[in-house]
Amino acid sequence: MKERTTMNFFVTPDIHGCISPLNQLLKNWRPDRETFIQLGDMVDRGPNSLAVIRQIIKIKTEYNGIAIKGNHEEMFLYFLDEPEVEADFYFSKGGRETVDSFFSTPVAYLRTPTYIADYIKENYAEEIAFLRYLPDYYSHESWVFVHAGVNLTLGNWKNSTEKDFRWKNNLFLYEKNESSYKYVFGHIPTENLHEDRRTDVWISSCQTKFGLDGGVVYGGQLNGMRITGDEYEFVSVGKDEV
Repeated sequence: MKERTTMNFFVTPDIHGCISPLNQLLKNWRPDRETFIQLGDMVDRGPNSLAVIRQIIKIKTEYNGIAIKGNHEEMFLYFLDEPEVEADFYFSKGGRETVDSFFSTPVAYLRTPTYIADYIKENYAEEIAFLRYLPDYYSHESWVFVHAGVNLTLGNWKNSTEKDFRWKNNLFLYEKNESSYKYVFGHIPTENLHEDRRTDVWISSCQTKFGLDGGVVYGGQLNGMRITGDEYEFVSVGKDEV
């Protein structure tokens, strides 16, 4: 594992199984100078969640990269642990595409949920262990990286709940940030935050919250944020760029 010698960052949000845009975006990453951070929701909806997971594991192993748990990793793990209970809900939220990526042919509606879950846990133990132990956030100095947000009404944002970190929180989006922290998050497609429905990075009026999810799995774009000290810039690739 390469030691982390810099606190400059290259951050990307929700990938949702879209491996080609991820590989294209990674061409903009400078691993000798920047720590890579993935903000969660690697899986579901897109065509190849397994390939995305493996790419992020490779970055973590070889470059000491960072990955954060999103609500879709949470749902995937719930399915693996309680397949008969969770299958209908999970498959309706993009999980069918995820489980199919672990097999050579589509199986979501051909095999029982228990068979599928047992097969994945038995044959992909490394990948599943990686997902289970993902942290809810990463912070450095004034920067906080999280999937969905934090509870800004708390004296210490680190006391936020798992729901605050992983699921939509309107208070986080629209509550005034009176702290010295800057928050970088995904989860909510930015077309739902911009009045003109564009998929570029969303920045709050207070300039302290950065929504990166360009909705690549919905035909939008995969955004990246390069942070160098207190300076930042954005890069993006479209869904079909390979």
